[in-house]
Amino acid sequence: MRGISVTQKLPLYVEAGVAFQYRTYKEDIEDSYYDYTEKINTASLNIPVHLLYRFNVTNDFAIEPFVGLDFRFNISGKYKIEADGESEDLNLFDKDDMDQIGLDAFKRFQAGWHIGVNLNYKPVYFGVHYGKDFNEIHDHMKVATTHITLGFNF
Repeated sequence: MRGISVTQKLPLYVEAGVAFQYRTYKEDIEDSYYDYTEKINTASLNIPVHLLYRFNVTNDFAIEPFVGLDFRFNISGKYKIEADGESEDLNLFDKDDMDQIGLDAFKRFQAGWHIGVNLNYKPVYFGVHYGKDFNEIHDHMKVATTHITLGFNF
């Protein structure tokens, strides 16, 4: 994240960044009629923008609560179903592929919100934040994320 000071008098910053996210989901489904495996893999580019306030507790320790928005561009999405030694691969964003299984195509763009806190002790950085989407990637399927970060400040 890269910060821009909002005011000269307060330690208030607007920060923006770019993150690549890869998600995977797998479920083995067994019932009296079917026995199959579903796999979903998605890749997206996430652009978080947030407002952060820095509390300098001591010269070595700071607490930084923040709130912001996320803009997600879904780059790729694959759906694979395996049953009885057969498998089929579908593109989650392709209307024709998703029509084969009776679903609408997934959405390429999502927007959401996030809230969190960073702790800085000397060069060590620890952060936690939670976020949720405003719009669904697919019918009845919203994305919520929890991030835990450990790093070093340069």
